[in-house]
Amino acid sequence: MNHVLLVGRITHDLQLRTTASGKSVLNFSLAVPNVFSQDDRADFLPCVIWGVSAENTAKYCEKGSLVAVSGKLNRRSYENDKGQHSIMEVVVSDIRFYGKGKRTDASLGNFVIPDVQQPIAP
Repeated sequence: MNHVLLVGRITHDLQLRTTASGKSVLNFSLAVPNVFSQDDRADFLPCVIWGVSAENTAKYCEKGSLVAVSGKLNRRSYENDKGQHSIMEVVVSDIRFYGKGKRTDASLGNFVIPDVQQPIAP
């Protein structure tokens, strides 16, 4: 089974693109806290999302936004001027918005932001 569920913060400004066939696509990196790290490190995971979900993510999220994504891991290859490369990324099938990065807790009203620092017990 290939299924990934992550909660983290978007690490850079979002740039929505459109493919030659007219599909919307959004690539972003997600900083996910590593709860087993002694010094509060995060893992930075590349993500890609397509279609209306990509458009909505670009519209409602920004650098620092807290989101939950689910999807699958996918390995793809590409070539550039430095040669052939391979990347493992999360192909997002569902995304949930928990709030923009620049908002204060007071501006969120009664919305509860999940504590992503707590590991989930098996």
